[in-house]
Amino acid sequence: MIALSQIGAFYTQVTLFTVFFEFESQPPTITNRALELIMSLTGPIVCIDDDEDDLHMMKKAIENLQVSNRLELFTDSEAAFDYLKTTQEKPFLILCDVNMPRLNGLDLRKRMNSTQYLRRKCIPFIFISTSARQPEVEVAYDQTVQGYFQKAVSFEGIEKQLGSIIAYWQECLHPNRDF
Repeated sequence: MIALSQIGAFYTQVTLFTVFFEFESQPPTITNRALELIMSLTGPIVCIDDDEDDLHMMKKAIENLQVSNRLELFTDSEAAFDYLKTTQEKPFLILCDVNMPRLNGLDLRKRMNSTQYLRRKCIPFIFISTSARQPEVEVAYDQTVQGYFQKAVSFEGIEKQLGSIIAYWQECLHPNRDF
C-alpha cells in the first residue's frame, strides 16, 4: 500500500520536473531557480540527537517511510553547526533534540539565527525531545522554530510523528519554495 505522503512527494517531484525544465534546446536543461527548489525538497534531512539509540530509531523510521532524502546524523550539535554553516546544500529539514551536552538544541537554534548564511537558507527547524516543559517550548518558539514535538515512546509512534512532519514540509510553502 502506498502512503499518501509518498504520493504527495512523487506528485511534487513530477510537477517540479515538468514545470521547471526548459525545452528550448536539446537536451533539456533545468533552470537555476528550479534546481534550488528541487535541492531544498530533496536536500538532506539533518538529525541531531546525543542519544545514538534515538538517532538510530529516527534513521530506521525515515527509511521505513521510504523517504528518499539523504540523512545527515549528528550526536554533537557543534559538529552539526559546523556542517550547516559550511555546506552548500540546502537541507530539507532539521530535526533536533533539546537536551544535549556542550551546545543544547536551544543554543544551537540561537546560534543559527545569529548566522546570516543559515538564516537565509530558511531551513525548517523542528525540535523532537523527551522534554516537554512549557518554558523550553516558549523559548523555542521565541527563536522561530517551526515545531516542537515530544518524542513518542514507541518506534511506531516515532515513525508516525516523522511521517507527519516530513509530509507537512513536503507540501508547505516557505521561502525555499516557489509560490
